[in-house]
Amino acid sequence: MMKRYATLFVMALSLSALVASSCSKSQKEDPEPEPSDGRPELIADRTEIMADGVDCVNFTVMLDGVDITSEEGVTICSSAGLCMIPFGGKFSFSTKIPGEYDFTASYLGQESLPVTVTVVPDQSENPDPSTFDPSKEFHKNVLFTAFTATWCGTCYGKYKNPMAEYLQDETHADHIIQMDIHVEDEIDNTQLSYDLIADLDADGRWSVRTLPGIIVDFRREFTNPSDDWIYCMGFSPLTAISAESSYNGGSATVNVSLGVKEAGEYRLVAALLEDNIIAYQSSYGEGYNHNNVLRAISDGGIFGDGDITMDAWEEIQRSFSFDVDESLCNVSNLAVVIYSLRHEDGVIVADNSIRLQLGKSLDYRYE
Repeated sequence: MMKRYATLFVMALSLSALVASSCSKSQKEDPEPEPSDGRPELIADRTEIMADGVDCVNFTVMLDGVDITSEEGVTICSSAGLCMIPFGGKFSFSTKIPGEYDFTASYLGQESLPVTVTVVPDQSENPDPSTFDPSKEFHKNVLFTAFTATWCGTCYGKYKNPMAEYLQDETHADHIIQMDIHVEDEIDNTQLSYDLIADLDADGRWSVRTLPGIIVDFRREFTNPSDDWIYCMGFSPLTAISAESSYNGGSATVNVSLGVKEAGEYRLVAALLEDNIIAYQSSYGEGYNHNNVLRAISDGGIFGDGDITMDAWEEIQRSFSFDVDESLCNVSNLAVVIYSLRHEDGVIVADNSIRLQLGKSLDYRYE
């Protein structure tokens, strides 16, 4: 992953002191000044920088025409009372927080006039989020695929209860995508899930013989949301996904862009999920609210329809379409889930995933 950091200094207002570093060529050494009771002069080599933590301003402190920047006792502080710590007798300032910062220099009890530095928003930060930027760190979502059923008395106690509790923390919710595949179920139009179990078995690693069968990123079987989330978040995603979706008279269309960091073989899968299905659930009775229910999936099932060969930093586009029977589902409750797959150590794993409501779009997400 590629991030930009200041070579010698990154400053944040939450720190107890401002830290200084050098971001330009070394300044020439000046002769030691004679003691003076005059007011020091603070000079900035620039008064506007970008809030990227790298761009910086260098300060010089003069007294009676002599550079005293490196003299013991010279301090440079902000109007908030936070003082810099010099590196090699040199003072520099950078930050990732836009705004105006006032600085003054002090020496032998005398204080300079203030100098204002304006920090402008980082214009280099991808102004168009729909544009793929492989130099950034991709936002990661963990895919929880649950094989379940309304007639399964233990499914929702084992899976849904701990998941619901875990998702109360939005930090986790923002990195988790759920997809519930109802097996030979009483909810209409989900019989395709039987074929998906055969597809899962064909991978050679997973076998769903009893419900619930829960696979996380196709890396491991479900243990608990916390352990699974922490484990899968340890694999930095190589793919980023953006999408736009539309619906018109019984037909749903999803246009997907996939960008990758590394060359390799990848796959894309798109699925339609429905929320707020009020139906029977064993152990809970009538009126249970079912969410994330798989209604349709793209060709090839849960492992996709063949590999897509991609070069490093390449971006490709794919389109998916689905027929929607409005007598069987509520279109306003439909969402689109798209996930990317890649080969890792001889098996296929889910690299990343996104979710958006049908009719909406979602740009690439970065950390």
